[in-house]
Amino acid sequence: DMRRFTILAAREFRKFDQEYSKFIGDLHELPIRFPPSYPYSEDLSRGNQFMGTRCPAWCDRIFGSPCGMKLIKDSPVEPVYNSLSPDGCVGDHKPVFLAFTMT
Repeated sequence: DMRRFTILAAREFRKFDQEYSKFIGDLHELPIRFPPSYPYSEDLSRGNQFMGTRCPAWCDRIFGSPCGMKLIKDSPVEPVYNSLSPDGCVGDHKPVFLAFTMT
């Protein structure tokens, strides 16, 4: 159940994030405040439940260069980094989005 994953849990799972750790300093990401994006049931009636086949993970993410992240952090409106369709079925991955304003 995706409600079990909180901001604290997202930080705790970072220690297992081996791929991202190789790019620290080169790529940046806003704090993850959404549940893992994979693996969700592909059954239309259970779109908000994880499949029991794999460990939940944040496979779908948005990274930016230092210049890009500066633009995002300078946004006059708080950037929104989240997943789409938390209760609907959109396949085994939940798409993520990043919304911000540039001036």
